[in-house]
Amino acid sequence: LSTASYVLGNEIRSYLNPGLRVISGCFIWFFIISLYIKIGKIMLFTISTTGSTVKPSFKGLNFETIDISLDQLCDKLSHGHTISSVYDHEGIWKYSGKGILKNHFIGSYSVNIDLDHQPISMEEKLAQIALKPTIAYKTFSDKQGDYRYRFIYVFDSMIYGEKNYEYIYDLICNTNEFDYDSNTRLGYKLMCGTNKEVFLFDNVYNLCDFAPTVDCSECGLCMDCNINGDERFVNEEFNHDFYTMSYTDLVYKYRCVYRNYEHNIFPK
Repeated sequence: LSTASYVLGNEIRSYLNPGLRVISGCFIWFFIISLYIKIGKIMLFTISTTGSTVKPSFKGLNFETIDISLDQLCDKLSHGHTISSVYDHEGIWKYSGKGILKNHFIGSYSVNIDLDHQPISMEEKLAQIALKPTIAYKTFSDKQGDYRYRFIYVFDSMIYGEKNYEYIYDLICNTNEFDYDSNTRLGYKLMCGTNKEVFLFDNVYNLCDFAPTVDCSECGLCMDCNINGDERFVNEEFNHDFYTMSYTDLVYKYRCVYRNYEHNIFPK
């Protein structure tokens, strides 16, 4: 990235007069740094510990929730790893059915859209839609005349809860006029990687982009917006854990649940 940015910057500035070179250089480097920050941003994803060169059977797959950057995530997908949302499991755990996902679902940094049996190719679809995905790739089963691909929309903060996930999923699909299966809009589903190329774009979304007519402090879509210092913090499980767990274990368990508060949430 650094070599490419250096060459690109010098190439553009060579066509400008000296008076504009300093200003143009600042804008070029600002763009490059902004792109690098987005691609290098660390997020939580649940990922299978092994990849596959063919479509895998989910049963028995081992998973782990890890901190990962977008370029690393693309590398995992291109090597056939299966991804999913964030759950309250600790360490490595084995997939044994939908219950182990649904009953432990916390939220997701991405909305993962399945587009199967499409009449046009992924490239044609990308050229048509208004909301471009962050990551796009063709599935193991994609073929001429029966196009199958995945669009992943990544957000800069977590989407908490099933209802919020489904709301964003439907909004993206309706805006882009996707022909999609409503049964695939679950936040706690698994999404296979691929044995084909994975494309990463400069699109990381903010949840409030999808609620432009609502004040961010009231949108209720993300934990960042659900901050109210006037409300009493009530959570019996947290109260119990606070007095019985070590601080290290406490912070680890709730790191994705209670991230930002403007007042003291600890029980008195």
